[in-house]
Amino acid sequence: MSWEYFILFAVVALVCWSLGAFAAWKGKKTVWAYGFTLLGLAVFFCFILGMWVSLERPPMRTMGETRLWYSFFLPLAGLITYIRWKYKWILSFSCVLSLVFICINIFKPEIHNKTLMPALQSPWFAIDKFHRVIAFTSGVYGYVPEFVCRSKEETILIENYFDNCGKKTETKHIKDTDFGEKLIEFCECMTQKGIYCFDSYNGNEHVEYYTKISSPCEALVIENVPEPIASILKSHIIDVDVEMVDIIHVCNAY
Repeated sequence: MSWEYFILFAVVALVCWSLGAFAAWKGKKTVWAYGFTLLGLAVFFCFILGMWVSLERPPMRTMGETRLWYSFFLPLAGLITYIRWKYKWILSFSCVLSLVFICINIFKPEIHNKTLMPALQSPWFAIDKFHRVIAFTSGVYGYVPEFVCRSKEETILIENYFDNCGKKTETKHIKDTDFGEKLIEFCECMTQKGIYCFDSYNGNEHVEYYTKISSPCEALVIENVPEPIASILKSHIIDVDVEMVDIIHVCNAY
């Protein structure tokens, strides 16, 4: 399942929800209101389930995916409210709200791959088992571990600290790829500060793997990093020897 089929499922679901809302507003044969609303929910959930299977994860990571759930739960909440209190207007109201989120997903397809948390678009940092500092660039698709999602403020604090660090060493190795000029510039800048650099793009769909882009001649260890940065990084351990590996597997927080 992909986004190109979204409009088909969305239109069918909206028609069903509209018919259910109309039946509720007329106040006759509430079974029609229940039936059409449930049918619309079933159709819409089929798309969500298809996305779940194709992505091999719950579709909850990007702004577009999050709006799928808004669009689904609004009619569901409206139906529950209607069953309990019989407000004639509630199904119409929930249908209109759901329509808003559906229209955003249809008319702004660029948000389908826009990450939900701005902090997750930034580089994140960890240390290996020998306390050497590593920078990871996850872009849009790369998996992000739980310790990064735990605190947006800590992630930004670490990033700002390393951004302001001066040059400490030279680059020993930088991968010769088409990763993009900006990424190469960032990795080289980090490496000159003694930080290993990995990126999530590896030419395939395995977004849980990060590829080594660059290595420093002299590694920065957290014993040479001031507080509170060092204390935060002590909880960001990835159990690898960063000097010996070219690929690092990352477990996703979601």
